[in-house]
Amino acid sequence: MARPHRRQVAGGAAWLFLGLSAPLAAQPVQDEQRLQSVLDVDRPGYEPRQVKLGRVILSPELDLGVIYDSNVYAAHSDRVSDVMFRARPKLTARSNEGRVRWQAELSGDFRRYKSTSIENSDGYAATGTLIAALSDAFTANARGSYRRAVENRSDPEVRQNPTGGPPLINISSGEIGIRAGGARLGVSAKGLIERYDFISSLDDERDFTSYRGTTRLLYRLSPMAHVFVQGYVNQRKFRLREAGSGASRNGRTLGGLAGIQFDPGGKVRGDVGVGMFRYTAASARFASFSGFALEGNLTYTPRDRTAIMLDVFRGDVATVRNGASGRVDARARLGIQQEVRHNLLASAAVRFRETRYRGVSERLKTIGGDVELEYLFSRHVSVALVSQLARRRGGQLQDRFERARVGIELRMSY
Repeated sequence: MARPHRRQVAGGAAWLFLGLSAPLAAQPVQDEQRLQSVLDVDRPGYEPRQVKLGRVILSPELDLGVIYDSNVYAAHSDRVSDVMFRARPKLTARSNEGRVRWQAELSGDFRRYKSTSIENSDGYAATGTLIAALSDAFTANARGSYRRAVENRSDPEVRQNPTGGPPLINISSGEIGIRAGGARLGVSAKGLIERYDFISSLDDERDFTSYRGTTRLLYRLSPMAHVFVQGYVNQRKFRLREAGSGASRNGRTLGGLAGIQFDPGGKVRGDVGVGMFRYTAASARFASFSGFALEGNLTYTPRDRTAIMLDVFRGDVATVRNGASGRVDARARLGIQQEVRHNLLASAAVRFRETRYRGVSERLKTIGGDVELEYLFSRHVSVALVSQLARRRGGQLQDRFERARVGIELRMSY
């Protein structure tokens, strides 16, 4: 669970971008990130100090962890277990005064294994966000980021090559958005470009760029709730054509959702929408198809120090699976976060993911869970016990695995 200042930053950004969300394709990135807390209650004596340089606030952090992994390569057989040492520094700078606010973040993720040193990796990221409230009824935002990420070995399409080191990806993105609203009606729009560039030449066929546009129309039902209709388009452009046939693997998805959005202030926040999507392949070699779309992120706070969170998604995602003409993922995560005592925080979640390939009779189902217990010694230091379980079934034997991770983390902030 995140520390108090992390919740305040995440919570402050959440309401500003509410209404700009769109169904995001499941891309090859980490799925093991710590749950971000939404328990924004005050904890006197444990608020982190802030470094102020004029109007700029700096927040340095450092997490150090030791994690045991029972199945480093998420393999069905010949499993390899090891202990990983992890360091994650982060520096956040932000200015929250006036109509124009911004936030910048630099972070790193350095992993070292006790025995399987070939899996050692260095990751880093830089992100910048600018939000301009040009008037009470009009807000604009822009965001850019670059990340050197390590692909999770449990990704359905990861290349399991134990002799080649961890799969590394350069992920760059740029986004612009606007939101305008009156007493009853509102509109938001967003444009997003994402580029996935795998470092290894063995993964060149997986390199692609995604261009996404989203528009949402809202109607206010009450001071804390809107109904909405949303349309989106996503164009994927792969770096390489299909090997052998030379067919283009590019494609376009058009979709629409209708749902409800709960604004901050009540016991429920977030939004959920259902609808349909249509994927059209650029080449006649790959079949086009339609499907049911679902996107939702809801948080229920029955009490000040309890939060129940539900994340759901169903839609088409990028694939290079041999013989597959398309891929549809469905996933859900149900979590709870609880302040057990003033300085003792707990979180738990269960996860489900189903991957269906079109054109080949393969279906993968992954179930998992996460548990975390964090003790705050002071406003500067805390210790957390973390654990994660995952199990995948279906598909071919090499697609199935079981994995457990257990560790301890020392978390420090200024």
